[in-house]
Amino acid sequence: QYLLDRADELDGRYHYNSLLAHAKSFTKAGYPLAASIIFRALLDAILSAGRTKAYGHGARYLLAARDLSREIDDWRQFDSHEQYEAGLRNHHGLKRSFWAKIVGRE
Repeated sequence: QYLLDRADELDGRYHYNSLLAHAKSFTKAGYPLAASIIFRALLDAILSAGRTKAYGHGARYLLAARDLSREIDDWRQFDSHEQYEAGLRNHHGLKRSFWAKIVGRE
């Protein structure tokens, strides 16, 4: 709950390794919403910075969040995964090298 209350403070540019470790821990512990929010923060940082070398990681984070979304019934104050991904496509739709990494993995 602590993380969800402060989700707007998550910044995937900082503490990358610890955030990724927490996302994996939350996934294993059965907290898909918390894990998904962290994966989103990591992906947002990659796409916002245009870090093309990290697009493969970003693709994995998006797909992990998509998988986790199937386990989430209550999105609370957060956009559903479908809404989140639609926003990504709206803001980062021209980053073809990123989206190419998603195709074929779906």
